Amino acid sequence: MTNEQFESHIQQANIHEQKGNFDEAELLASEVLAELDNPSIAFQDNDTVEHLRARALLILAMTELQRGMYDKAIELAQGVLVSAEENIHIHDQLQEPMISSEWYIIIVALTIRHWTTIAKR
Repeated sequence: MTNEQFESHIQQANIHEQKGNFDEAELLASEVLAELDNPSIAFQDNDTVEHLRARALLILAMTELQRGMYDKAIELAQGVLVSAEENIHIHDQLQEPMISSEWYIIIVALTIRHWTTIAKR
């Protein structure tokens, strides 16, 4: 895939997720992840790869959240948060944050909800 194709897949996945077409959103985001994980493809810019990976994983997290699969959504979202914290320098290079403050709030809210649920058990 070219960078334009990656961007197109991510944008289409976002649109499908927002419209409630979770299967299609998941398929497109999973295709991006599979392509990014393909060892036979050499990427010139690892930061761009991590940014695309984070965006695809957030789409998967949101589809799981909408399906009520909270544990899986939290697992995916926390993985993105860890990656974002490890790759904070990407913001300066790409002129955009790896995850937006809106996504950060969602991740924190999911984590709080998860721990609250566990505490009630």
